[in-house]
Amino acid sequence: MNVSSTAMMMVVAVCVVGVAILSGGSVGTDGRMSRFARAESGDMEIAALVETVERKQSGKTAVTLSLCAGMKVAGKGMVYELTDEKTLLYLKDTSCVGDMLPGDTLMARVRVKKVENFAEGFDYVGYMAKKNIYFICFQEGNCSILHCEKPEFRFRILRARRVWIAAMRRRLSPLKTVNEALVLAFLTGEKELVDDDTLKDFRRSGMMHTLALSGLHVGIIYSLLSFVFSVIRNYPTSKKLRSAIVILCLWPYALLTGLGTSICRAVIMASVYELAVILERERAPLNALALSAIIIT
Repeated sequence: MNVSSTAMMMVVAVCVVGVAILSGGSVGTDGRMSRFARAESGDMEIAALVETVERKQSGKTAVTLSLCAGMKVAGKGMVYELTDEKTLLYLKDTSCVGDMLPGDTLMARVRVKKVENFAEGFDYVGYMAKKNIYFICFQEGNCSILHCEKPEFRFRILRARRVWIAAMRRRLSPLKTVNEALVLAFLTGEKELVDDDTLKDFRRSGMMHTLALSGLHVGIIYSLLSFVFSVIRNYPTSKKLRSAIVILCLWPYALLTGLGTSICRAVIMASVYELAVILERERAPLNALALSAIIIT
């Protein structure tokens, strides 16, 4: 592509991103569109699909849920009417976490609280609204789990990630507990096993960002793969083979990390960059960046 076509792609990417931001900002952040806003009391029963389970800085376990507007029995399974809204449920009893898989249905009685700003200079309400979260929940009674045998594709990815992480833990078990947790955090972004003291040390040292996966991690892996497969000679067919192997290695890693936005952006850019070799086209990093922005948007 020439300079004019590159500039055109950048303009299109910026326009698409701008429209997405404006459309996302049009959704109210005061909870008026939330189904929780119709609740007369602070307690209610909810049924929602499990997305992720994580341990917060406070030490509490929180589950991200996609809310269901309703569900009914159809054949041998359950059919759910999902809404766009999500919520964050803080568990009082974590005994059910071991049996909880992404895509399962969680039913519980909870206390509902509207999302509010808690610190000056940070719009926490707006931050959560971008995730379609307007109310957070706190477990009040027992919760029950309905397991899903045929989850959606996105939930299958998250389940596969848990299986891979469990396999890596078995391989890393000879290491000390702290080292095992840090290796998992660096490779997969899974910080559940990192103890609170270690996390505090990372925060105090200003190195907490190294535990958050980003394009830097993809860049390191991409460089290592390129170096390892540099043994393949630079014949035209060999170059194409090397590029195909690199692409096929990067995407499983993206799935392993949970397909975070920054990871996806970097993997798409690297894939487009290597795809140019396979298609015998000129490599253009700016085009790869623009295309990845369009695809993610």
